[in-house]
Amino acid sequence: MMKIRKMPYFILALAASFLLPVFLCAQDAGSDEEILPAPNFFGGLIVGRFMPTDAVFKQVYGNSGSILGFQAGWHFFRSGVFSLALSVDFRGFSQKGASTITGTASTITLKPLSFGLEAHLQRGVVGLWLGGGIVSVSYTEQSSLQDISDSAMGFHVDGGFILQIPSFPWAALKLYGRWSKAVVSMTDFEADLGGSEYGAMILFRF
Repeated sequence: MMKIRKMPYFILALAASFLLPVFLCAQDAGSDEEILPAPNFFGGLIVGRFMPTDAVFKQVYGNSGSILGFQAGWHFFRSGVFSLALSVDFRGFSQKGASTITGTASTITLKPLSFGLEAHLQRGVVGLWLGGGIVSVSYTEQSSLQDISDSAMGFHVDGGFILQIPSFPWAALKLYGRWSKAVVSMTDFEADLGGSEYGAMILFRF
């Protein structure tokens, strides 16, 4: 069985294999094949599961936790079943843990802010999408010993499926897998605040 942490790579490979041939075919498609909703703007809520990459992070705070957020975007180019969109999203992740040495209770909060470019293919009720961009991760770690706050810049790649809701053309379910990397450097250590993520977004188009 494929490990969950490998899911983003599988989704990206699947999306890439589908994007190129359909895009080439779309160049000759007539206007009658335009099935994407007319509105160019979209926004929605994100519910997912975040799995950090950093080994020390996992020892203190566990292997995974829930992540919530929202996304907004704008389709600036369309050709047949193919479109390009700019997107921005903000996520929040918070987890309690304890130091592996002293057992001191602590809480970490991550707030990733991402800007990206997405390629969408929508044929009927099922579509594929592929994206990537930059991410800025702000984090705060609180314990009885000290509070630490910092931020790190990095990048992300993601992709998945879009399921159009037939009865509601202004709404869709966006399934995703994501991988990100953002390394923060302190005086005596480095930590990767990125990781793998999967989940769903409920999108509203307007």
